[in-house]
Amino acid sequence: AASEKKGRVSLFGSINAKGRIENLGIARSYIYNGYDNEYASASAFAGERMGWTDGEGPVISNCYVDYTVQISASCPGGFVGYVGNNVQRKLTIAYCYSRAQLNRVVDNHSPAYSFVGCDKSIGTVKIENCWSVGDYDFAKKTEEIIFTNCFTDYESTAFNVSGIAVLSENEMFGRNMVGLNFDDIWRAADTSLPQLRKFKLKGDVNSDGYINLLDLEKIKEYLYDHTVQIDCVAANLAPSPRIDEKDV
Repeated sequence: AASEKKGRVSLFGSINAKGRIENLGIARSYIYNGYDNEYASASAFAGERMGWTDGEGPVISNCYVDYTVQISASCPGGFVGYVGNNVQRKLTIAYCYSRAQLNRVVDNHSPAYSFVGCDKSIGTVKIENCWSVGDYDFAKKTEEIIFTNCFTDYESTAFNVSGIAVLSENEMFGRNMVGLNFDDIWRAADTSLPQLRKFKLKGDVNSDGYINLLDLEKIKEYLYDHTVQIDCVAANLAPSPRIDEKDV
């Protein structure tokens, strides 16, 4: 969705004070905003945080932006493009990760940020228990953004704030991001970055959160326990007998 007046491009044009975006992943996408304005944004989930704050404000949780996503704009952000305009607006992003490829279409405007593109609010933006990979800061450094237990592989000398730990991408493998909830929220693997348990792994046949020989055993059991019915009705032939796949 996009707003021509303000130049916001995203899956959802905006998110209001009571909005919730949960359990959603974005992959294999190209999100582009060519509008030449310092607040013209592009992002994966919400182009703009709209409305006055009521309570804690909107929440984005258990979401991710995959490395196959490219986002280009004057003000690109991985999750939310624009927050604020000097009004009281709050936002929480929790249990999320970003691997998006971000590009600025106009170099003299805002830098690219992994989570929040442009923040002009006087409310509080919270980013909690999240990680990011790529040559981008999490968000613009302001007193209105609070980071808690976040991790990045991008070491920026201009963005040394509490709540963010810098690790190399390989150091982020396994359970090295100490403080993340690997029992209920995150799935750890020794040779890859953590993923959210809300999303099932391809190849995880037995749904234990891992891909290993136990999945092959499950496939083997399935093949031996099921039979194939050869249907010849369309060819005007008599139905064939059921054949065990183990006998084929």
